Amino acid sequence: MVKVGLLGINSRKAAFAYFWFCVFISALSLALCFIHPGFAVGLLFLLSALWYWLCIRWVDRNSRWN
Repeated sequence: MVKVGLLGINSRKAAFAYFWFCVFISALSLALCFIHPGFAVGLLFLLSALWYWLCIRWVDRNSRWN
């Protein structure tokens, strides 16, 4: 599952960039939710952020970055 989560990502820096992008989109969606409830769908990016964070943590503990 870690290979799928980090597919095409070769560095820790890039993985954290994707993580923070997902967090940013989620926060923006939360703010826009008050304008239109349809923006709540963007909160699903929190699941992606969680997956990136867990994958980064797993690689840090069990493997090495390229």
